[in-house]
Amino acid sequence: MEELFAQVKTSAQLFTEQGLSPSTISRLCSRGRLRRIARNTYVDAHIWQGWNHNTRFLALHAGFLLNFPNCVLSHSSAALWWGAPLLQQPEKIWVSHP
Repeated sequence: MEELFAQVKTSAQLFTEQGLSPSTISRLCSRGRLRRIARNTYVDAHIWQGWNHNTRFLALHAGFLLNFPNCVLSHSSAALWWGAPLLQQPEKIWVSHP
């Protein structure tokens, strides 16, 4: 999972780590070099293309956790995150918060 957190970035992380402004992020997305996977959540387009459906879904979970650090995964999302076998993939991200 550390790999996902290293590859999935928020716009704040892209600014802090790489100096990318919001307009630069938008430009990179429109050129196909950066992929917006959720609100305020991005991943390199080449990395995204190499991932299977399950890894992409886990990346969405990682992005959610990066944007909402006070939340924890619960229910089927937690089971998916920890690799437990599921009959079907959750339709949404399940979280709990204080």
